[in-house]
Amino acid sequence: MASGGGETIISQDTYNIVTQFVKASELITPADNHYKIDPKSRFYQITQIIGEKLKIKSETYLIRSRFHIESLRNNVKNLKKFIPASISLYLDIEKENWSKEIRMLSIMFLNLEFDMNKKEEEVNQMANELITKVQRCVYRTRGGLNKFLMDDKGTLMLLCWGLPPMSNPDDHLRGVFSALSLMDDLEQMDCKAYMSLTTGTCFTGVCGTLGNRREYSLLG
Repeated sequence: MASGGGETIISQDTYNIVTQFVKASELITPADNHYKIDPKSRFYQITQIIGEKLKIKSETYLIRSRFHIESLRNNVKNLKKFIPASISLYLDIEKENWSKEIRMLSIMFLNLEFDMNKKEEEVNQMANELITKVQRCVYRTRGGLNKFLMDDKGTLMLLCWGLPPMSNPDDHLRGVFSALSLMDDLEQMDCKAYMSLTTGTCFTGVCGTLGNRREYSLLG
């Protein structure tokens, strides 16, 4: 609904919370409704900040201050269930800086297209089945799922072969075999897929700032 840069659009719920801090004008839902917005929904464009600007200490710093190293050590076993094997080693040695490497990787961008016009429960179930199918196929070849994104451009997965500690000299072949296997599996699920597969040198390691805005990512 924004027509240019620098505009801030908020929903009715958000406006109810910040109404004493801002002035805003109500927007009319566009006639073409490209993003299928509920016509009954109300949105506002902020036109002015009232008084001093809000000063909020970043949650990322607050989160870090709430945890103590001893409590983390006691929960390493449980934390590993939610952390990729490629970085779980650094929980033990507590040397995150050592996770940064230049590695030779094989990477697949996988874009999936399936019917998003069904009921929400059906879409969620389909997405869950697709993720499970992709993970099983990739894990069989000792690959890993690094990112899973869903937005207006579709569903995108970033799959990798060669991340520590499971690097293999034939990772490029493992990626190709996984792609061929996925083609058959996804066809059976009536899901269109677009794949691109490449091999090259990448930076791997923890990126971001403190607290909960960090992730194990790839650049290159």
